[in-house]
Amino acid sequence: MTSNKFNFFSIVVLYNPEYYKLFNLCQILSSFDINVVLVDNSDLIKTDFTIIKELTRIQVIELYDNFGIAKAQNIGINYALENNAEAILFFDQDSQIDSTILNDLVFCISNPGVKICAPVFSDADSGVLLPITTVNKSGFIYKFSDFYNNSGYPIVISSGLFVKVEVFKTVGFMNEDYFIDYVDTDFCFRCLAHNVKIVILGDALMKHSIGNALIKILGFHFSKHNPQRVYYQIRNCFIFCKKDYVPFLFKLREVVSITFHQFFLFLFFYDKRNHYLKAIFLGLIHGFSGRIGKFSLNLD
Repeated sequence: MTSNKFNFFSIVVLYNPEYYKLFNLCQILSSFDINVVLVDNSDLIKTDFTIIKELTRIQVIELYDNFGIAKAQNIGINYALENNAEAILFFDQDSQIDSTILNDLVFCISNPGVKICAPVFSDADSGVLLPITTVNKSGFIYKFSDFYNNSGYPIVISSGLFVKVEVFKTVGFMNEDYFIDYVDTDFCFRCLAHNVKIVILGDALMKHSIGNALIKILGFHFSKHNPQRVYYQIRNCFIFCKKDYVPFLFKLREVVSITFHQFFLFLFFYDKRNHYLKAIFLGLIHGFSGRIGKFSLNLD
């Protein structure tokens, strides 16, 4: 197994995780001498970490409630900083990696000129390669195609994101207002505002689960989520679009995209439409009014 000479940390946010997937992830990270911080947001089911703790460099922080992904990530970031971390690698609890991907990420972030790096992704169920959106300072949007010569700023998800700690001092921590959804997008745009480049590793392909289902119609991919996630997606879209560091063109794109996306899914794919109608309505109301943080739809 490969080891590294740097003090690297990995933060994995948990919510009722599948144990074998989590163990595999921790095992690979531990084999690279990466310190693993498991921040457990589970509020109902208590995970038994006994076997995982037998691996080296494992720290578990149990919150006993669901405080959202951003707060959990920030708790992990603070722990890593207190322990003199040089760079922090983020993963979801179901992230699927291998030693090759991890070696590429470690090699890249070890370069003094790199502040942030990230892999490319495919959907874990369908195998579809997920495109990476890139923007320029004006908010003009195009698909990321050249991984080795790109002048734009990629917008990536947090899973697989490797960040040197100095970046947090420049752009700030994760924004806890969102609770979930748009946390990573907001972070990427703050990086853009501070001219912090994200390096995409085109040869590092990682599997990632996208929603409850990935639906392909006429060349477009639609990710289907439960009503609670739809609420956060719609609400947070409008909260995100109020930020002054987000270019107008991108704001326009997000509003048009989420409107078309949800309208199409509502017409053809959603079951229990009354639940989704409530999610969409409250998402719009709270998005415009500026309600932030955790909110339960109470659909029972």
